[in-house]
Amino acid sequence: MNSDNKKLLELVKKNAWNHVPGLYASLEFLCMREAGIDCLATLLEKPGVLRDILCKLYCDEYSLKFIVQHVFLKPVLSSIGVQGKEEELTDVFVNNPNEFRNKLATILKSIQNK
Repeated sequence: MNSDNKKLLELVKKNAWNHVPGLYASLEFLCMREAGIDCLATLLEKPGVLRDILCKLYCDEYSLKFIVQHVFLKPVLSSIGVQGKEEELTDVFVNNPNEFRNKLATILKSIQNK
Protein backbone atom coordinates (compact mmCIF):
# COMPACT_ATOMS: atom_id res chain seq x y z
CA MET A 1 0.00 0.00 0.00
CA ASN A 2 1.48 3.34 -1.01
CA SER A 3 1.63 6.34 1.32
CA ASP A 4 -1.34 8.06 -0.36
CA ASN A 5 -3.52 5.01 0.25
CA LYS A 6 -2.30 4.80 3.85
CA LYS A 7 -3.38 8.40 4.39
CA LEU A 8 -6.77 7.67 2.82
CA LEU A 9 -7.14 4.57 4.99
CA GLU A 10 -6.50 6.56 8.17
CA LEU A 11 -8.92 9.24 7.02
CA VAL A 12 -11.64 6.69 6.32
CA LYS A 13 -11.06 4.97 9.67
CA LYS A 14 -11.29 8.25 11.55
CA ASN A 15 -14.38 9.31 9.65
CA ALA A 16 -16.04 5.92 10.19
CA TRP A 17 -15.32 6.12 13.91
CA ASN A 18 -16.89 9.58 14.08
CA HIS A 19 -20.05 8.52 12.21
CA VAL A 20 -20.57 4.95 13.39
CA PRO A 21 -18.16 3.81 16.13
CA GLY A 22 -17.08 0.22 15.69
CA LEU A 23 -18.28 0.00 12.10
CA TYR A 24 -14.86 0.12 10.48
CA ALA A 25 -13.45 -2.63 12.70
CA SER A 26 -16.37 -4.89 11.77
CA LEU A 27 -16.06 -4.09 8.08
CA GLU A 28 -12.31 -4.56 8.19
CA PHE A 29 -12.76 -8.05 9.60
CA LEU A 30 -15.40 -8.95 7.01
CA CYS A 31 -13.40 -7.52 4.11
CA MET A 32 -10.33 -9.48 5.16
CA ARG A 33 -12.43 -12.63 5.42
CA GLU A 34 -14.40 -12.15 2.18
CA ALA A 35 -11.88 -10.34 -0.06
CA GLY A 36 -8.54 -11.04 1.58
CA ILE A 37 -7.70 -7.31 1.64
CA ASP A 38 -8.42 -4.35 3.90
CA CYS A 39 -11.60 -2.35 3.67
CA LEU A 40 -10.25 0.58 1.65
CA ALA A 41 -8.59 -1.77 -0.83
CA THR A 42 -11.90 -3.63 -1.12
CA LEU A 43 -13.64 -0.34 -1.92
CA LEU A 44 -11.04 0.49 -4.56
CA GLU A 45 -10.43 -2.96 -6.05
CA LYS A 46 -13.45 -5.15 -5.28
CA PRO A 47 -16.39 -2.81 -4.62
CA GLY A 48 -18.90 -5.57 -5.39
CA VAL A 49 -17.60 -7.54 -2.43
CA LEU A 50 -17.94 -4.50 -0.14
CA ARG A 51 -21.45 -3.84 -1.47
CA ASP A 52 -22.43 -7.45 -0.75
CA ILE A 53 -21.01 -7.23 2.78
CA LEU A 54 -22.92 -4.02 3.45
CA CYS A 55 -26.11 -5.52 1.99
CA LYS A 56 -25.82 -8.48 4.38
CA LEU A 57 -25.29 -6.19 7.37
CA TYR A 58 -27.85 -3.53 6.44
CA CYS A 59 -30.85 -4.79 4.56
CA ASP A 60 -32.10 -1.36 3.51
CA GLU A 61 -30.75 0.78 0.70
CA TYR A 62 -30.77 3.99 2.76
CA SER A 63 -28.27 2.58 5.29
CA LEU A 64 -26.10 1.15 2.53
CA LYS A 65 -26.00 4.47 0.69
CA PHE A 66 -25.40 6.46 3.89
CA ILE A 67 -22.38 4.36 4.82
CA VAL A 68 -20.87 4.42 1.34
CA GLN A 69 -21.46 8.13 0.84
CA HIS A 70 -20.65 9.51 4.27
CA VAL A 71 -18.17 7.03 5.69
CA PHE A 72 -16.15 6.17 2.58
CA LEU A 73 -16.64 8.53 -0.34
CA LYS A 74 -16.86 11.94 1.33
CA PRO A 75 -13.52 11.68 3.14
CA VAL A 76 -11.76 10.12 0.14
CA LEU A 77 -13.11 12.64 -2.36
CA SER A 78 -12.73 15.68 -0.12
CA SER A 79 -9.11 14.74 0.62
CA ILE A 80 -8.34 15.01 -3.09
CA GLY A 81 -10.43 18.13 -3.66
CA VAL A 82 -13.34 16.50 -5.48
CA GLN A 83 -16.76 17.64 -4.33
CA GLY A 84 -20.30 17.04 -5.47
CA LYS A 85 -19.74 13.53 -6.87
CA GLU A 86 -20.59 11.56 -3.73
CA GLU A 87 -24.24 10.92 -4.52
CA GLU A 88 -23.60 9.96 -8.15
CA LEU A 89 -20.78 7.60 -7.20
CA THR A 90 -22.87 6.10 -4.40
CA ASP A 91 -25.63 5.24 -6.88
CA VAL A 92 -23.08 3.70 -9.24
CA PHE A 93 -21.55 1.74 -6.33
CA VAL A 94 -24.95 0.27 -5.48
CA ASN A 95 -26.04 -0.49 -9.04
CA ASN A 96 -22.81 -1.28 -10.89
CA PRO A 97 -19.72 -1.90 -8.71
CA ASN A 98 -17.43 -2.50 -11.71
CA GLU A 99 -18.34 0.85 -13.23
CA PHE A 100 -17.83 2.42 -9.79
CA ARG A 101 -14.33 0.94 -9.59
CA ASN A 102 -13.48 2.35 -13.02
CA LYS A 103 -14.90 5.82 -12.26
CA LEU A 104 -13.14 6.07 -8.91
CA ALA A 105 -9.86 4.85 -10.41
CA THR A 106 -10.15 7.50 -13.13
CA ILE A 107 -10.74 10.23 -10.54
CA LEU A 108 -7.81 9.09 -8.39
CA LYS A 109 -5.47 8.81 -11.40
CA SER A 110 -6.39 12.27 -12.66
CA ILE A 111 -5.52 13.73 -9.26
CA GLN A 112 -2.21 11.82 -9.06
CA ASN A 113 -1.22 13.11 -12.53
CA LYS A 114 -1.61 16.75 -11.48
